[in-house]
Amino acid sequence: MSEPGKISGERAMDSQAFEALVRQHHRRLLGYALALVPVRQVAEDLVQETFLTAYREMSRFETDRDFGAWARGILRNKYREWARRQREIPTDAATLNAIDEQHALWDRVEAAPGELLGALQDCIRKLPEVLRQVVDLFYMQRKPGAEVASNVSCDAATVRKRLQRAREQLAACVASVLGRETVRSPQ
Repeated sequence: MSEPGKISGERAMDSQAFEALVRQHHRRLLGYALALVPVRQVAEDLVQETFLTAYREMSRFETDRDFGAWARGILRNKYREWARRQREIPTDAATLNAIDEQHALWDRVEAAPGELLGALQDCIRKLPEVLRQVVDLFYMQRKPGAEVASNVSCDAATVRKRLQRAREQLAACVASVLGRETVRSPQ
């Protein structure tokens, strides 16, 4: 493999090459899944289904494309299927696009993971207290939205809005700290 996330045509169906891609992309795909549905077991199942589908469809993979981006597309479709089966209201298109864009930014800064983590931690500290509190409860402590709402004495819609604002501010802050173009946020 010459570039991270890309495989050569000769190795496209090689199971060892696929295993290497799974190891390389598993963590990021799990993070993406957790952004879509913050229930770890469901997220892990979606990632597993994604890799199974990717393996079965590997002959359709264009080897000059980024495997991570291709796998995220599969995962996004798996999430939508799951949401329909659960009769859940899936995450709206604007939020899905923002999550996709954020992961694309993370792909671009993958070469310096320590730099990204440091920038994110600094930016979290700079958030206003009301936003920092919901970020901590929801993302760090993995509390469900209803519990976060109860802890901060507001309704679930307010928690969702605060999380949206926090994500927007964090994306802009991290991009600024890393000297990269800001990720466009949904309107």
